[in-house]
Amino acid sequence: MIPDSQLPGFVPASDIPSRNLTREEELEEQVRQSKAETLRVLELLGSEPARNLTTGPKPQEWQALQTVLSDLLETNRDLHERLGKQGRQIEELKNTNKQLQRDVHDIRELAKESIEGIKAEVASCKQLIDDFSGRLALDIALDRQRLAKLEHPEINSRTNVERAEKIKQYLAENGTPGKFRDKRNSKMIEGKAVRFELLRSYLDCDKWQLNHALAALFRKYPGEYCKKKLNKTTWLLVERPKL
Repeated sequence: MIPDSQLPGFVPASDIPSRNLTREEELEEQVRQSKAETLRVLELLGSEPARNLTTGPKPQEWQALQTVLSDLLETNRDLHERLGKQGRQIEELKNTNKQLQRDVHDIRELAKESIEGIKAEVASCKQLIDDFSGRLALDIALDRQRLAKLEHPEINSRTNVERAEKIKQYLAENGTPGKFRDKRNSKMIEGKAVRFELLRSYLDCDKWQLNHALAALFRKYPGEYCKKKLNKTTWLLVERPKL
């Protein structure tokens, strides 16, 4: 037998550089090695020692070589088939990847358009809400003014304003001096007071008309007058000093 190191095309394993191969490159490397092995066997069969095998008394060696050659050819065909199948799969994956990239691009464009539309709608809704809130606040303010006029139709009337001035003058001239506790600072203060009965008699009005006149007085002179309850049935109007 001829040693492998003396066969043509033999390369030691230590001389083959190591590298990281992909699946496709690995299959191509296997095919290349299979072709090299086939050529090596063919060269062996075509050499002089191989020709002597056909005439020598060693048919078992010839049969072994034929078996090796048949196995190598079968392996070569299998590798070619696998390589072709892998190539087709890789091509299908490439086509699928391209289609996915197109789909992702279309989805991004559609999402971008949708987001722009949503932003525009949100801005429009915000403007509508602001306008509605402004109109609502204005309507509430106007309603409050109308309700105040309906609840107190005579507070700011000419009659009540005149009565308020008369009350002020009457209290200044005929009020009874006294000491009272001021709710503004919880201190005792000196001031003049007059009973509601005397005011009604002086103005010749009922208690509702007197209440309207007092409301006009409090509105025109805020903080200068207040009401005090003397007992269950008696109320006083008190003139308070300015702070």
